[in-house]
Amino acid sequence: MRAIFCCVLLALLCGCTSHVLTRFYTLSADAEQRSFTTLPAGVSLGVGPVNLPSMLDRSGIVSQESGGPQINIAGLDLWAGDLDVLIGRTVAELLSKQLSLSEVWLMPWDTVLRPEYQLRIFVDKFSGELGGPVTVKIKWVILAEQGARPVGTHVFEKTQSATADGYVSYVETLNQLLVEFSEEAARVTAHTIKGTEIYPAKREESEG
Repeated sequence: MRAIFCCVLLALLCGCTSHVLTRFYTLSADAEQRSFTTLPAGVSLGVGPVNLPSMLDRSGIVSQESGGPQINIAGLDLWAGDLDVLIGRTVAELLSKQLSLSEVWLMPWDTVLRPEYQLRIFVDKFSGELGGPVTVKIKWVILAEQGARPVGTHVFEKTQSATADGYVSYVETLNQLLVEFSEEAARVTAHTIKGTEIYPAKREESEG
């Protein structure tokens, strides 16, 4: 009798768990983008490293409870890869479109052939409430001379409400805020590159 009970219990457990599906989410650069400016073909830009707080550096998607310090780490709704890589890849693809620049590299790059300009990203916040306000806060540093000289430090912070409950709307909202960060970063980076000492020489080479 005990053996039958154990078999039935095992069958019930297997039946319950067989319908539990893990869902994976990614970030996308597929949204239609307009070019903010055109830089010479010889200009190269690198994105990375992307630094995450330890709370976000995990596969489970992190969200917050309304009105309190409690956070939730999803067990079945996961990022489809390392979040720092997903953010870096998406920003690099967006900047390539927004700056009309073919050479936007994602770290790691070759130790000899380094991009002339680099954009280092420090993510302070990339989370919010399911079905509620979602915030992205990013500090980024622009470096010239293959990463040897900082030429600007900037902060982006914006909050937007998810349009529906659940992780699909939550990730879509994070993605939209990342697109808006990239748009701001493109404008500031283009202005900074055009103001550096190296840029006029690159422009003359391109025009020559």
